[in-house]
Amino acid sequence: MGETWISPDQRIQKYIISMGKNGLKPTENCECIMDVSASTYDVKRYNESSFVVGDSSDSFERLLDILLTTMNEGEKAKVVFKLKEKNVEFTLELIEFKSDGFIFEWDAKKKFELASKHKERGTELFKIMHYIDASHRFSKAIKLLSSIPIAVDKPPTVIDDLPICEVYSLKTVLCNNLASCYLKHRDYEVVIELCKRVLQREANNVKALYKMAVSYYEVHDYHKALETLEYVLKLDPENKAAADRMKDFTQKVNETNAKVNAMFKKMFT
Repeated sequence: MGETWISPDQRIQKYIISMGKNGLKPTENCECIMDVSASTYDVKRYNESSFVVGDSSDSFERLLDILLTTMNEGEKAKVVFKLKEKNVEFTLELIEFKSDGFIFEWDAKKKFELASKHKERGTELFKIMHYIDASHRFSKAIKLLSSIPIAVDKPPTVIDDLPICEVYSLKTVLCNNLASCYLKHRDYEVVIELCKRVLQREANNVKALYKMAVSYYEVHDYHKALETLEYVLKLDPENKAAADRMKDFTQKVNETNAKVNAMFKKMFT
């Protein structure tokens, strides 16, 4: 075998069998034709159709994204992926790829369209409870939108025939969706920060406010939790989820107040 390449996080090991042609390597959104073999993993689908770098929906494919960006056209290598469940070994030959240019060359409309596709796929993954995979899609979409150059001092209303308001609107939805993923994984501090970003654009976004209220409760900031939940019910009096949580939130605030009052009473008696 020839050279060896190991990713910084040690999750990918590539042992080069043949180098292929020197030149450009696949980048985001490149369409790759490859031959994958000698694996106990289900790789058949990667030989039957092209694989688009960045269009990944699970941990194996996200590592495949990274691997392909290190390969020359015609390169063949023995590969080991260290997945959470187990190690997967296989041989991969990158037969050819069709470049889609570099991200910095894409116009705003192209980035927006691709971000929209990631949002749709992320929503599908969330519905089937693949929350980590969904979060990767939403995050990727946010990064694409954030790469659209918008002047801070005098932001335009349109860029590359794309209304800037649509960019802001989609980014707000994505932050809200990403907050839902983190809520499922109980990463409450991140949920709060993401919801704050949503509320900067949409101060009365009920879904973001509810997720923020639940997260405040889980990090034991009961007063903020109750205050936020009360605002949710003010905006949406028929919100059953909020109404159901109100009793618990109120009880915790009363308990906290009682403890504080008891502490002060003990200090001054």
